[in-house]
Amino acid sequence: ALDIDMGDHWRADAGYWTRLSKAQLIAVIETAPGVESMADHKRADLLKAYAKLKREALATKVEEAFAGVTYLPDFLITSIAAGSLEVTDAGYVAVAAE
Repeated sequence: ALDIDMGDHWRADAGYWTRLSKAQLIAVIETAPGVESMADHKRADLLKAYAKLKREALATKVEEAFAGVTYLPDFLITSIAAGSLEVTDAGYVAVAAE
């Protein structure tokens, strides 16, 4: 209702990352820009190595992976307000082509 982009007002810091469980940290690191674009086997190897770290060390790795990148946990992501987007003529053509 307020149409606030929390990415403009909140940043994940060391205090946030260290509160997450190892399972949550592993799930988050999978979505990090550098990790997400890796080949499947390299990503799997990296995640195995990260899973062996202690939670605090893993939290540091996650913090480093998201340095300079806006990360919002699901509970801070707001839906797009009605009327915020407009489908252009090119958009209609693209959808019709699918």
